Amino acid sequence: MDVKIDEIDQDTRRKILQKVLEKNVSYDKLGISRTMVWYYKTGKYDIPSNVVEKLLKFLYT
Repeated sequence: MDVKIDEIDQDTRRKILQKVLEKNVSYDKLGISRTMVWYYKTGKYDIPSNVVEKLLKFLYT
Protein backbone atom coordinates (compact mmCIF):
# COMPACT_ATOMS: atom_id res chain seq x y z
CA MET A 1 0.00 0.00 0.00
CA ASP A 2 1.37 3.39 -0.97
CA VAL A 3 0.21 6.16 1.38
CA LYS A 4 1.24 9.79 0.99
CA ILE A 5 1.74 10.51 4.68
CA ASP A 6 2.42 14.22 4.20
CA GLU A 7 -1.10 14.63 2.77
CA ILE A 8 -2.85 13.19 5.85
CA ASP A 9 -4.49 15.98 7.88
CA GLN A 10 -4.07 16.23 11.66
CA ASP A 11 -7.62 15.14 12.45
CA THR A 12 -7.09 11.91 10.52
CA ARG A 13 -3.69 11.45 12.18
CA ARG A 14 -5.37 11.68 15.59
CA LYS A 15 -7.94 9.07 14.50
CA ILE A 16 -5.13 6.75 13.39
CA LEU A 17 -3.42 7.24 16.76
CA GLN A 18 -6.65 6.39 18.58
CA LYS A 19 -7.18 3.23 16.52
CA VAL A 20 -3.65 2.03 17.24
CA LEU A 21 -4.08 2.71 20.96
CA GLU A 22 -7.35 0.73 20.88
CA LYS A 23 -5.27 -2.26 19.72
CA ASN A 24 -3.42 -2.02 23.08
CA VAL A 25 -0.07 -1.24 21.50
CA SER A 26 2.24 -0.07 24.29
CA TYR A 27 3.81 3.37 24.35
CA ASP A 28 7.23 1.68 24.40
CA LYS A 29 6.49 -0.16 21.16
CA LEU A 30 5.36 3.09 19.59
CA GLY A 31 8.47 4.87 20.85
CA ILE A 32 6.29 7.72 22.15
CA SER A 33 5.96 8.86 25.75
CA ARG A 34 2.59 8.84 27.43
CA THR A 35 2.79 12.63 27.71
CA MET A 36 3.39 13.11 23.98
CA VAL A 37 0.48 10.80 23.16
CA TRP A 38 -1.75 13.02 25.30
CA TYR A 39 -0.40 16.14 23.54
CA TYR A 40 -1.10 14.55 20.16
CA LYS A 41 -4.59 13.40 21.17
CA THR A 42 -5.57 16.83 22.49
CA GLY A 43 -4.13 18.67 19.50
CA LYS A 44 -1.56 20.58 21.55
CA TYR A 45 1.11 19.29 19.18
CA ASP A 46 0.78 18.16 15.58
CA ILE A 47 1.57 14.51 14.94
CA PRO A 48 4.69 14.41 12.75
CA SER A 49 4.92 12.24 9.65
CA ASN A 50 7.53 9.91 11.15
CA VAL A 51 5.12 9.08 14.00
CA VAL A 52 2.26 8.49 11.55
CA GLU A 53 4.51 6.10 9.65
CA LYS A 54 5.04 4.05 12.84
CA LEU A 55 1.33 4.15 13.64
CA LEU A 56 0.37 2.86 10.21
CA LYS A 57 2.69 -0.12 10.61
CA PHE A 58 0.83 -1.12 13.77
CA LEU A 59 -2.55 -0.41 12.23
CA TYR A 60 -1.98 -2.77 9.31
CA THR A 61 -0.36 -5.65 11.22
